[in-house]
Amino acid sequence: MSEYELGLLRQRGLAARDGKAGRGALRFTLPPGFVWSEDDRIELDPDERVQDAIRLVFAEFRELGSARQVFLWLRDAALQLPVVRRNSAVRRIEWRKPAYHSVVQVLPTRSTPAPPTQTPGPSAGEVSGPIVSHRVV
Repeated sequence: MSEYELGLLRQRGLAARDGKAGRGALRFTLPPGFVWSEDDRIELDPDERVQDAIRLVFAEFRELGSARQVFLWLRDAALQLPVVRRNSAVRRIEWRKPAYHSVVQVLPTRSTPAPPTQTPGPSAGEVSGPIVSHRVV
């Protein structure tokens, strides 16, 4: 296959992904603390221990101002963070010592929800704040 054909395949794949995102049908891997509901909404993980750990990361981020400082604080406090392990369709939470990438993975990006608040939204477990569609430019 030529480089031109590979470029066309890539372009078609990206256009298909963008089309799915435009329709609201794109499902992507969520960071620990968030899950897809049955009606394709992003919600907080129902596990309260996971919710507490994620809220702690956000609270420390607001206080300290950087992911690195949050990582160092978690490491010094000898706390563990939830890490999502996937085996095909099975999603399992494991608790591990914090790693920098696991802290960064939890903090909001363009494709993840706003930080969870202490009071849930209209229905229990729903994440408050806007959810920005995932789009790679």
